[in-house]
Parts: sequence; structure tokens; C-alpha cells
Amino acid sequence: MLTSLIFFAHGFSAVASLALIIYVVRKDHPTLLSKTAAGLFLCISIWSLGNLFVQRPSTTEHAAWLWGSIAAVGWSVMTPILLLFFLLFAGRTDVLRRKSLYLILFFIPALVNYQQWNNSFLIFVKESYGWGIHWPATHVARLFYILELGVVVACVSVINSYVKEEKNEMKIRQAKLIVVNTYASFVLIFLNSVVMPVLELTFIPVMGDVIAFLWALGLIYGDKKYGLFREEDILRPSSQRF
Repeated sequence: MLTSLIFFAHGFSAVASLALIIYVVRKDHPTLLSKTAAGLFLCISIWSLGNLFVQRPSTTEHAAWLWGSIAAVGWSVMTPILLLFFLLFAGRTDVLRRKSLYLILFFIPALVNYQQWNNSFLIFVKESYGWGIHWPATHVARLFYILELGVVVACVSVINSYVKEEKNEMKIRQAKLIVVNTYASFVLIFLNSVVMPVLELTFIPVMGDVIAFLWALGLIYGDKKYGLFREEDILRPSSQRF
């Protein structure tokens, strides 16, 4: 029963995330913000697809490594794209023009994937539901923890600056919805996908991708209620630094 629920959750997340991509890119006037959201949804879909097969009782250890490596592409790349999404939402084109930002954000995920595809990062542990993961005690892993925490702090700082200077009440509500949704989801994902594997609590399946999918639904709700992906939200000039 548990394995069936896990399989359904990951499978639904993988497929439904692709549906969300179609939703945002087929809008009347796709914006850079909506295209970035599509990138986030793609990361969630890849993450879910990998977990779908990692957490199958019949999966072999080699197959678990392969699908776990595919999932790693999704969750590692999603972190820097999340900050780009927040910067676009707040109209922080001054920050987005800095080429060094992209080097800093994507260098660590590149290291994570390099090590993972060379079979020297995640450790896979056999459990009743399939395979659990254990994070290694390496410098690259610690750097990724710092990146994740740093991105969340930066996202909150960006939104706080946006809310302080924004006069439109609807946009302020929109910003608060996004930050609350993101913060709550991040805490759950970090506990389930990082803290528990670090503590070797592998008997609890990693469901971070499913939590991330629920977060994505929050963005869709924000678009339906407040017009989140409208062009004016990302082109609003801003000279404020954080």
C-alpha cells in the first residue's frame, strides 16, 4: 500500500508538472517570468521522475544510482533558478545583469552533478519502499547546503524590498503569498530531503519533489488570483539594492 502511494505521488508530480509547463508557456503573452517558472516546473518533473524509479522495491542498486543521478539534475538546478525567478518577479534587472551571479549560482550544482555522475556523491540505502539516500560528509555537499540556505535568505530579502517600495495592495498580497508559500515549502523540503538523509533516517522516503509540486500549484494559484505572470510585474524598474 505504501509503495503504491509513493509511486502514485511521484508519478503524478512528474506528469502534472509537465502540464503546468504547458499552462504557463501557452498563455496569451508568455513573459520571461512565466518561462522561468516553466524551468522550475521542469526541474520538479525531472526530480519526480528520478524518485519514481529510485523508490521502487524492484529497482536494482545500479538503476537506483542512475535514476538518482537524473533526479539530482532536477533538485540541484532548481535552487539557482528559484532565485532568478524571485529577482524577475521583483524587477531586479540590475542584479540579473551581473554575469558573476550566474557563475556563483550554477557552479555548485555543476559540482554536485559532476560528482554524482561519477558515482561519488549520494549514497543509496536499500529500504522496504525501494532505495533511500544518504548525503555524504563532503565539502561539495556542505557548499550545496549553504547555497540552498543562501538562496532562501536572498529570496526573502528581495521580496521584503519589493513589498516596502510597492504601493499596489494587490501586488503586495501577491508577493506575500509567494514568500509564505516558498518559505513553508522550503522548510519541509529541507527537513525531508536533506536533514533526514544526513541523519541517515532513510526509512522515511524522500518526498521533496512532491512538496515542490505543491509549491508550484501555489504559483498557479497566484497567477489565477493575482495575474502573477503578467508582463508589468517583471518589467517594473527598481534601483534598490539588498
